[in-house]
Amino acid sequence: MIGRFYAAYLDRLAADRGALAFAKWFLLGVVLQLSFMLPALPLLAVSVILQGEAGKVLAVAGFAGTFLATRVFLFVLPCASVAERKGLGSRATWGVGGFVFGPLVLGLLAALAPRNAGGARA
Repeated sequence: MIGRFYAAYLDRLAADRGALAFAKWFLLGVVLQLSFMLPALPLLAVSVILQGEAGKVLAVAGFAGTFLATRVFLFVLPCASVAERKGLGSRATWGVGGFVFGPLVLGLLAALAPRNAGGARA
């Protein structure tokens, strides 16, 4: 079931282009990132209750783990796949861009027209 939603997400991202697509996917990326990081808030509350270094380590590790997982699944993998579908260059380059700049690169990738003759493949 998740695979179907992920495939639909990639198909819609690859099919869009233009300034409206940039705004739509940029805002969607910001909202999705925030919503995916909300479940980590209870972990932050537990880390505040713990005293000393244990609480700090738990807070940093929890935030870092949540942030990395969110970036990889929302931006790195989709950016790399859609860049390949649109023929826009190296998967690794777009993946790193998605990790570093997240929603900005997602929006940019959606706005760009495909370079390959067939357009975005389904």
